[in-house]
Amino acid sequence: MLATIVDRADGVVATFFHLRASQLAVLSRNGIPLVRLESQHKPDGPLAIDSVYIDNAEAAAEMTRFLIARGHRRIAMIQAEFGPSQRRAQGYGAVMRDAGLSPDFITDSAYSEESGARAMKRLLERKERPTAVFGASDVLALGAMEAARIAGLSIPNDIAIAGFDDIPVAKLLGLTTVRQPEFNLGALAAKTLIGRLLPGGLEAPGKSHELKFEIMKRTSA
Repeated sequence: MLATIVDRADGVVATFFHLRASQLAVLSRNGIPLVRLESQHKPDGPLAIDSVYIDNAEAAAEMTRFLIARGHRRIAMIQAEFGPSQRRAQGYGAVMRDAGLSPDFITDSAYSEESGARAMKRLLERKERPTAVFGASDVLALGAMEAARIAGLSIPNDIAIAGFDDIPVAKLLGLTTVRQPEFNLGALAAKTLIGRLLPGGLEAPGKSHELKFEIMKRTSA
């Protein structure tokens, strides 16, 4: 993949779940600037590899604090096996432990409604089910909502549900979630890349640029 980029691209904006800066250095060495959409701060480095991000761990921590403030003590998190789930799980887990509560992770294979529904069914089979469920993405949370409704539960009276991302359908369905400034993230990434493509742009070291998240409080929690 990187070889194809070197042959065909002048610059790159991308999300890399499994590649580190050392593996991406081939782009800078070939004069191709890279802006990564990330889930956390990345250390500034000598190469022209920039990062644009929100603090996913702190955003998940803030959502967990919100659920605890609403009176919930048994809060489960549904996560996927890859991507930003790890950072979001770290924030959730840290706040749970700080509050004297036990983190409760349910992991499924993908970011999909089907995965969220499968995970929720497993939670509902327990003798003592959680009172709140935090999906590491909105699609996981939406699948959990559907499974809860099929089981005859009322949201949020029987079980509260929260997500992460604030995709367009989240507002329509009343999903409490973490809003990422997606337009601004993309715009900043593009602006940063264009700056790198200008004469002298590759000479400056890489920088990490943070944008702010927002907790969207809706009817599901």
